[in-house]
Amino acid sequence: QQLQERSERQFHESNFLTQRLIYAKHQLEERLQEAAWVNQELRARINNELESNELLRMAISEGLQGMHAKADDLNRQIAEASQLQAMMVVELQAATDSQACLQSELQSERVATWKQSTDVVMAFAGRVGPADVEASVSPTNGISRSRRGFLPTLVD
Repeated sequence: QQLQERSERQFHESNFLTQRLIYAKHQLEERLQEAAWVNQELRARINNELESNELLRMAISEGLQGMHAKADDLNRQIAEASQLQAMMVVELQAATDSQACLQSELQSERVATWKQSTDVVMAFAGRVGPADVEASVSPTNGISRSRRGFLPTLVD
């Protein structure tokens, strides 16, 4: 009888332990399933982040290429503007030199004309008397006519 009670008690304990084991297995399976879902979710998020990072890398690369192209274009425009400016400086220098030469020629012409005028006035004054000059003044146009030609004078 003791043996039977002991056997029954062991059977109940064994049965209880088996049920606890089954319950623990079931709990473990649920937790493993939950962990698998979390793992799968994390992998999906990681993949999404990797794809987003790749898209960002491509966008950055395209942006950099665009910036490099724009910089190259601006450098080209700067070089063209510099060449144009250099040509304009050369043209300006040539124009300045030409203007200086023309100014010098004009001054020479003025001096020559002044000398010629002075010579004509002196020659006229020496050859024509004051009475002849007064008689030849025309009241309409302010030009006096001497024996040698026209000489501009002021009309009173």
